[in-house]
Amino acid sequence: MSQPPSVLTAPRLWDLVADGYSREIAPHLAKYADDALRLAEVGPGQVIADVACGPGALSLSAARAGARVLAIDFSPEMIARLREECVREGVVGIEARVGDGMKMPYDNASVDCAFSMFGLMFFPDRAQGFHELNRVLKRMGKAVVASWVPTERVPLLADIYRTLGTILPTLPFGGTKPPLACADDFRMEMAEAGFSSITVREVEHTLEVPSVESFWLALAHSTPPIHAVREHLGPERWEKVAVQLVASLRAKWGDGPQRVPMIANLAMGVS
Repeated sequence: MSQPPSVLTAPRLWDLVADGYSREIAPHLAKYADDALRLAEVGPGQVIADVACGPGALSLSAARAGARVLAIDFSPEMIARLREECVREGVVGIEARVGDGMKMPYDNASVDCAFSMFGLMFFPDRAQGFHELNRVLKRMGKAVVASWVPTERVPLLADIYRTLGTILPTLPFGGTKPPLACADDFRMEMAEAGFSSITVREVEHTLEVPSVESFWLALAHSTPPIHAVREHLGPERWEKVAVQLVASLRAKWGDGPQRVPMIANLAMGVS
């Protein structure tokens, strides 16, 4: 289905946070990527598509397992980070390219498995994104798509996005319900795209941070929604809002270490 315009549907903000995303977010997302690869039973010799791949957490894990990976993202900077990591680690078998996940440059029925880890959820036309996953899959191929559960289930994160959402209501997380936040949404949209045997399961990996301030700073350096608020406010207002936000988080959560349960939906369908 077509979605209202979002600040996250163009590559510019993703380009701007590519360094922080690769450093702060990607290592944690690699845990969900490994869950997705196990769920789809990816093994040596398979061809997989990693759609909206970002800096390539799933691509790298799949290539290390012996798969051949077609990685695509609309952000040139994210693709650059993936290519740099391939060189740094000596990983082969990844074809990384800049492109549109709603119109992929791959043949029909050309991959064994297709993935989109926290990417397709932001597409302006999710229906087209799901149809593209199905199109490139071989018969009986598996697609795995990840999204976050409603933000209200992660109270510390909900406090942050609730505040930011009052400033910029068009943020996808402003209302505490991300796209594809519930299993019924997945089942409906994947079925409409032609998938069968659809399953949705929750996966949780706890993020341990030394303080609420360090958590906030990591998010501020790495997430496009927060960068969008920063641009919307301008430097002077942003600094005031950031100081007030950290103060309110400290007052509620204290100054000590925090365990943040990051809960994801992993949906799998068969072509």
